[in-house]
Amino acid sequence: MTKAPAPQKGGDLFLELIEKSDRALHRKAEVLVDTNVVLEFMSFGDLLREGDKHRDIREVMSFRDTSEEELRRSAKAAWLSPEHRHRQLRARASITLMWVLAERRCVAAMLGKEVIDILEKISPVPRVLPTSLLADGTSYALTTAVVQAIHPMLISRGLHLGALTDVNHRARGNKADAELLRLAQRDSLPIISNEGYTVRGVSDFKTDGSKSLRGLARDRGVKVYTPSEYLSKLGVDPAREAKRFIHACERPMIEEYLRVTAHRSSVMWVISKIDHFLDRTIESTGYAAALEDVVPFYGLILLDERDEALEKLDPPAVR
Repeated sequence: MTKAPAPQKGGDLFLELIEKSDRALHRKAEVLVDTNVVLEFMSFGDLLREGDKHRDIREVMSFRDTSEEELRRSAKAAWLSPEHRHRQLRARASITLMWVLAERRCVAAMLGKEVIDILEKISPVPRVLPTSLLADGTSYALTTAVVQAIHPMLISRGLHLGALTDVNHRARGNKADAELLRLAQRDSLPIISNEGYTVRGVSDFKTDGSKSLRGLARDRGVKVYTPSEYLSKLGVDPAREAKRFIHACERPMIEEYLRVTAHRSSVMWVISKIDHFLDRTIESTGYAAALEDVVPFYGLILLDERDEALEKLDPPAVR
């Protein structure tokens, strides 16, 4: 029996597509967006990973539904964690930034392959035996919702976030930073990055003492901002724009939910439930159920909207 070929990695597919792209359609970037910022918009992986730290691994590994008491306990621990709060505020600024870039029709550019490679890693296809929120399908389902519904909505409103062309897309880590910095310096473009922004504040240095992308950019006279700093530079009211973004998300999320669930009343849905034809991507990840959680999740991240169990608990103050 011939073994089926392994599915093509998204990053490799990207390299093929960008080689064939029509350069006549390329646009000049106004701002460069670092990979860490793009990922905080495309995936909730970092927040889920931080939240995992406050869950008893026995809850995740058990073959039973997590009790309401267990959920409240882990949610409270995460809500009161400075590191989790920091991750939330980073995500808040990155998501709001993408909305504002769309509304202003700003042409932004990023490193394509690095984004895709890391996105596939932090939002993996679910395992049979989950060991975390990243592995049980939650991150995968939420990222799929962003890809299928939220990102297209932003494109329709004017988002131009494309891949850079004159770079080495195989570069990763420090080499990728060098590519971004080279183009920023050459074309006098600002960089938006969260590198150097930790729970202790913003720094030009990494934890090992070497210069971060932020520090290297400042040394070379390149303007560099965190998403929050860039929004402040634009004179944006983050709370107002966050509310507008959430409102704009409601319709596409409903449409995506209806698209996914519409076939369930048909004969073809019954056939699809036969194991041989089972659509594992939809069924095993709980994608349809996750769609109902996206807008409330945005409400928590962007506006601190939470249930009564956490309502009287103030989040920790972080920079």
